[in-house]
Amino acid sequence: MEYSFEKGGDVLVRVNGAVLGGVKELKRSVKNEPYEIHQFLTDKPVARLVRKTYELEFDLRCGEACPFEDDIVSISVKDRQKTEIYTLCAVKKLGSSAHRTGDVEYHAVVSAEERSVLFE
Repeated sequence: MEYSFEKGGDVLVRVNGAVLGGVKELKRSVKNEPYEIHQFLTDKPVARLVRKTYELEFDLRCGEACPFEDDIVSISVKDRQKTEIYTLCAVKKLGSSAHRTGDVEYHAVVSAEERSVLFE
């Protein structure tokens, strides 16, 4: 899934309940990471499980501090049809570039352990 929009457009993004402004682009992806459980004292795998994580990649322009520098409890992304709520979030990568006008462009990658979808 990938959304691209300017100045909020048809998608509303909230971080910890506050509206996130200046979002230029948002990419969402799902990663499946397999891992094995081994039998005690042997190298024989007993079971193979898959851990699913969700990644949100933001490109945004802020004149003030970036909200990704603080702890993130939840992120919600709302469009016309549904609202996706991501919880147990952690910032994996955060980069910035400054402009002469005083604006700062941020690129943030956030991973989430859980996602719930509410249809309207």
